[in-house]
Amino acid sequence: MRCTPNAAQSIANSTGVFLNFNTETYDTDGFHDTVTNNTRLTVPSGKAGKYRIYGLVECASNATAHRSCNLRVNGATYIASVTQPAVTGVSNVTELYVATEYTLAVGDYVEFGVYQASGGALNSASNSDYSPCFGMSLLGT
Repeated sequence: MRCTPNAAQSIANSTGVFLNFNTETYDTDGFHDTVTNNTRLTVPSGKAGKYRIYGLVECASNATAHRSCNLRVNGATYIASVTQPAVTGVSNVTELYVATEYTLAVGDYVEFGVYQASGGALNSASNSDYSPCFGMSLLGT
């Protein structure tokens, strides 16, 4: 299962946001709905098990403060997170990638969140082949 948005999304300053994904690269088993709860990947019936879960986002150019992203299960439990300082230099976009392996039950859902503290809103990049993207693969039961 892999999904992307079809447009850049604004990430407010000092506010975490769970990205919306309204386009699917592939979804063989109905993990995702592009309209209802499109921030979520939900484990469908018969697919409980160990998953590899990942998210990637590129934040617009800005050399101030830091950026972070995370994976959250069922709206409450953070299962992975990465934080890094903003990139400085000529093309100072900041790229973030987070991944983990985690056991999920039928009905569990995962969301991909982004946070930034640049002093103003920043957009995510919008490239369906690259950023942002969010996905998970069943490794086994």
